[in-house]
Amino acid sequence: MVVATKDFVRKALRQRQDITQFGEYIIGSAAAAHKYWTWNLHSSFDGRPLSQSPATPGSTGWLGEGTMFLKGSEFIDLVKFDIAAIPNLTRLKRGQNTSKRCHAGCDSPEPLGHILQRCHRTRHHLSSIAS
Repeated sequence: MVVATKDFVRKALRQRQDITQFGEYIIGSAAAAHKYWTWNLHSSFDGRPLSQSPATPGSTGWLGEGTMFLKGSEFIDLVKFDIAAIPNLTRLKRGQNTSKRCHAGCDSPEPLGHILQRCHRTRHHLSSIAS
């Protein structure tokens, strides 16, 4: 029969703590790991559209100036558009195991780029506005 020494147990516990700690988080269960990695994935994308904004002050200068030509709700929608926070299936269903295919039947994922540039429903709507 093999008996573990105190030093062996301490070393094993220290190794366990080292591999379950990411920054300030200590992940001690599968649920905690799922929560941490979901948060980590979400936070790695959210805000990415604004990461270069300090280098281009003209692109976001209008935010501080305001305008009397926009209603408050329109201003909020423009800010959402500027930071790529427009609701779409790819964003709303992130972290869920459900379909993120476009509702217009495109059989394509529905990120913001698809909605603005490729989706036939949006392109038809935009061409009817232009004419």
